[in-house]
Amino acid sequence: MAIDFKAIEQRFCEIFGFIQQDLLRIIQVEPGVNYAAAALIGCACETMAKYRYASGEAADAFAVLLPEGTHQKVAKTLYDALRNGLVHGYEAKDIEFNGSHVGLAIAWRETPHLSFKVVNGKPQLMLNMRDLCERLSEQIDVFRAELEGNASARDLFFTRWPKKRVLTVRAPEEIQVWKELTQRTPGA
Repeated sequence: MAIDFKAIEQRFCEIFGFIQQDLLRIIQVEPGVNYAAAALIGCACETMAKYRYASGEAADAFAVLLPEGTHQKVAKTLYDALRNGLVHGYEAKDIEFNGSHVGLAIAWRETPHLSFKVVNGKPQLMLNMRDLCERLSEQIDVFRAELEGNASARDLFFTRWPKKRVLTVRAPEEIQVWKELTQRTPGA
């Protein structure tokens, strides 16, 4: 297929440029907005996985935000506990293994990334959101360079790009409400 970078550059900038802008704004907020940052990271990893990794697995995108080695081996579990815990229950899930529990604590600046701390008698793995935000932004830059220099990466990006961004309403009562709402809109 061999898509030229110029053919996908605007779409790349729309998606990943907005993510980077939001990350930059988030890390400037003091005191930090830990959960908002964590939710953005979780959702951005889904988007990165869709466009960058053939697997489409968000945990693959999350893994590259972690140091090489041990932490990457548990990236899928960490991602699931963080993203799904926050998005579906607004708190990270605990991780259970072999009868033991580890909590995930979402830190901002003061606590070293991926350090352990005992809180109320339970070990907590500290996830420093500023570190993760900065690492995600770096990975977006790496991805852009990859797209500029790799035809296969551009082709994957292009094929994963949704050609139609539409949600079709089919429920008659909801269709009627949408008709009424748009009739109130000036210029509609």
